Amino acid sequence: KPGEFEHTLYPNPASAFLRVSGLPVDATWTLVNSAGQIMRSGRTVGSFSDVSVIDLASGFYNFVWTAEDAQGSLRFIVEH
Repeated sequence: KPGEFEHTLYPNPASAFLRVSGLPVDATWTLVNSAGQIMRSGRTVGSFSDVSVIDLASGFYNFVWTAEDAQGSLRFIVEH
């Protein structure tokens, strides 16, 4: 169906990088911490994004993405 995507996020917990796959091309994304602060943002160029989390504090985060006809959110943990 249009607007539905099979996406995965790994490794979870993450310590150095995070890979999110199955995203629509040209989606925008943000990493949001548990206090609601945007820690990173970007745009996909392919069907996946690699995001560095090495300098983020340990804790819970959300990877929030938005595309023209879909959106989603994936929760993950940064653990050092």
